[in-house]
Amino acid sequence: RKLSANAMDYDDLLSNWLRLLREFPQVLELYGRKFEHILVDEYQDTNLLQAEIVELLASKNGRNIMVVGDDAQSIYAFRGARYENILRFPERNPGTEVFKLEITYRSTPQILDLTNASISKNRNQFHKTLRPTRPDGPKPFLVPVEDVYEEARFVAGRVLELRDEGVPLNRIGVLYRAHSHSMVLQGELARRGIPYEVRSGLRFFEQAHVKDVLAYLRVVHNPYDEVAWRRVLLMIPGIGNVRAARIWERIRGSSDPLEELEGAGDFLPSYVLPSWRRFVEDLTALRKARSPGESVEIVLNSDYRDYLRTAYDDPESRLEDLYQLAVLARQYGSLEEFLTQLVLLGELYGGELRPDLYDRERLVLSSVHQAKGLEWWAVFVLRMAEGAFPSPMALREDEGEEEERRVFYVATTRAQQELYLLYPITDYTPSGSAVLMGPSRFIGELDEDLYQVVSSEMAG
Repeated sequence: RKLSANAMDYDDLLSNWLRLLREFPQVLELYGRKFEHILVDEYQDTNLLQAEIVELLASKNGRNIMVVGDDAQSIYAFRGARYENILRFPERNPGTEVFKLEITYRSTPQILDLTNASISKNRNQFHKTLRPTRPDGPKPFLVPVEDVYEEARFVAGRVLELRDEGVPLNRIGVLYRAHSHSMVLQGELARRGIPYEVRSGLRFFEQAHVKDVLAYLRVVHNPYDEVAWRRVLLMIPGIGNVRAARIWERIRGSSDPLEELEGAGDFLPSYVLPSWRRFVEDLTALRKARSPGESVEIVLNSDYRDYLRTAYDDPESRLEDLYQLAVLARQYGSLEEFLTQLVLLGELYGGELRPDLYDRERLVLSSVHQAKGLEWWAVFVLRMAEGAFPSPMALREDEGEEEERRVFYVATTRAQQELYLLYPITDYTPSGSAVLMGPSRFIGELDEDLYQVVSSEMAG
């Protein structure tokens, strides 16, 4: 398709550029001699193609090449970045001089003591010791909390205290390893009217898969919600706009649309009927659910899971979002309370919070990967619990633990003055079962004198 459109994507540009340099020596000669000096920034984030292109060009100018990067911040292996590009640069380019930039103007000595100690555990690296220029500050805070709800309450409470102490909201960052880890906090911030922006993607309730599951809950709560009906009907294999409209017309005038549902699909072709009957059974089960959390669990165990896998990319990450939705829903005693709260907060339909403050000052929520290169006066790192940070998926990769430790290093070095590391002692499954958790291995391997343990009651 790309050939027929006479088009290339970014990967094609790189591979064809490399092919051009390899197969046409005169081109390599021309451009290699044209650039007397080559400087590459963020070299730790380059992939194999980029490194080979740069080094091929430098082979014609007397190896007059300089690369700048921090191997301790190489965290994009999932995008194809190759850590060894910077680590082995001196080997591939004999005569290389290495200059270590170890003075930092960002963080306090106490924060740097912790970050230096953490990254020193990695074997494969250029060993460096960051040295501060800022005066002393408080030791980083380790905050054990009962569960993810208390984690959210602590962060929201401390954020408000910091604002009262004169720290603007946009000078406070909340970081997490996975976007789903921010979901309960987003609900807490919304309840308290704290304006925030999400830099790791859409706000939680604006995501399509979350809206899908909420649509199931909405048709049970309000069987006359046409928008919700159309959304759930179109997720059934073999039902498109015409059939969905016909089903809606059949049930809309009923005193109980859910009771009329099974017969409303009697016109459907035989190949659709098995999916239709399961859909009717799922809605029947939803009507009997005893709590919003159980309702979300029913949807997750229905055919929707198959729809999610076929309709969206990155289905496992989206499933994790929905598990967190079930955790959030457990806070509410009834489906009506849960949905009403979401609507009132303006979240269900993507509305903004506190528009009077929105453009001026917002708390920043971000994944660690999106936060690279940024800094805040105070930083909160969520879910510093084993099983959440480091990422279990990343640990399955070669050198995964060392990359995850670099992710932790990036998170902690975003803080200028105050650093809070939070870990919940208890997490919950979508069904509400409690799961005991321990602190992340990245905390367990640190000397205890590098941080201070504080109670979650610190934030009033």
